[in-house]
Amino acid sequence: MEKENGVSTSAVASVLLAFVITFFKGVQGTIGVNYGTVANDLPLVEEVAHFLLQKTVINCVRLFDANPSMLRAFAHTGIEVTITVPNEQIPDLANLSFAQAVDQYSIMCFLTLQQQILFAS
Repeated sequence: MEKENGVSTSAVASVLLAFVITFFKGVQGTIGVNYGTVANDLPLVEEVAHFLLQKTVINCVRLFDANPSMLRAFAHTGIEVTITVPNEQIPDLANLSFAQAVDQYSIMCFLTLQQQILFAS
């Protein structure tokens, strides 16, 4: 192994090979934003959803509650939605029937089957 400036040729070749494999596999990442509403003079959520969809490469948004108007604004956009669940509500969501009711009546009626919905604490 030939070393030049303290770096072996095989180490450089390994790094380049890893880069090429990653590049050709077509790895696609996601970029997301947190969307909070505790502020003054915010734009309409519909404007924000349209802006994210049309003018950015952002394809994920994290909401801090299951606000119906916010869910409605992101419906049919294809943007992945993560809904933050407060820590004190996590035990309730462990009950399957409660979680299904929340999902059915608070969330699924606004989003499409093509959208992924995640819950986070």
